[in-house]
Amino acid sequence: VSLLIFQSNLSGSNLREQLTKQGFNPWRVIPLWNYRGHSGKIIVEFTRDWPAFHNAISLEKYFKAEHFVRSEWYSREHHGSQLYGWVAREDDYEANDIVGEHLRKIGDLKTLNDIEDEDARKTSKLVSNLSSVIEVKKSNYEEMERKVEEKSDSLRKVIETKEKLTNTYDEELKMMHLNTQINLQKILCTHEKLRLDLESQWKELELHGKELERREAQSEGERMKLIGEREQNAAKNDAIDMAIMEEKEAAESCLRLIEQDKFYDFFLGLKSYELIYAFKPISKLIQALELEVQQSKGLLQVRTLSAYSLKLKLPNLHRA
Repeated sequence: VSLLIFQSNLSGSNLREQLTKQGFNPWRVIPLWNYRGHSGKIIVEFTRDWPAFHNAISLEKYFKAEHFVRSEWYSREHHGSQLYGWVAREDDYEANDIVGEHLRKIGDLKTLNDIEDEDARKTSKLVSNLSSVIEVKKSNYEEMERKVEEKSDSLRKVIETKEKLTNTYDEELKMMHLNTQINLQKILCTHEKLRLDLESQWKELELHGKELERREAQSEGERMKLIGEREQNAAKNDAIDMAIMEEKEAAESCLRLIEQDKFYDFFLGLKSYELIYAFKPISKLIQALELEVQQSKGLLQVRTLSAYSLKLKLPNLHRA
């Protein structure tokens, strides 16, 4: 929007400062010069928006109220020293003078309808662009929402799998604990039976020893034989005592494991690979106890055979 001011001797900067103080806020002020110097005509430009258009019209109304507008300028022969001003229109734009020439250089002639149509096109384009941006953002949001849902489903599956593995781990650990208790109980029962058998053999041999002591030898050879049998009987008694002591210690060890039951709480805090290493000592202990049971059974068989052979000798000794 351009406003024309005629009959001005003010500089461009002074006029701009004066109009700004009055609240019209011009964009720039352009004095027009010709070959004679300052022409006395000034073009005041405003920015291309509706508030600036309102300021230009308000300034024109100010000149119109004082009767210093275009019609008065061209109708009067003498203009005096007063300023005349009005908004440039088609006649000014097409005039074949310094004003028209400059107006054609700085812009195109547009009507209010043209400006409104242009604003409408700009608004429509802006709305279209914003709609496209909104559509793209909506699509991106839906894609992000879909990915979040996929991640959530995946996370739920992982949690469910972890819970199943944890439950399975707990059940297996309980079964291992139960099986360990059962195995230890079996070993304990076997040790107890073996101990009773050994004690029985020991008592039998002790009775045989006492019987041998009551006998009196008739000759030196029989006394030597009796001494040898007593030594053998004492050695067997010592061996049986040792076996009974070992069985007692092994049984007490198994009993402590069952009574204390500390390993179950310990295993609950272990991971699967730690559990494997943790059970190795227990497995070795069970294997050692089972081997000890087998060895004790073998020893018992030897003791039984020895006792049986001793029984066979007793009648001969009685006859002697």
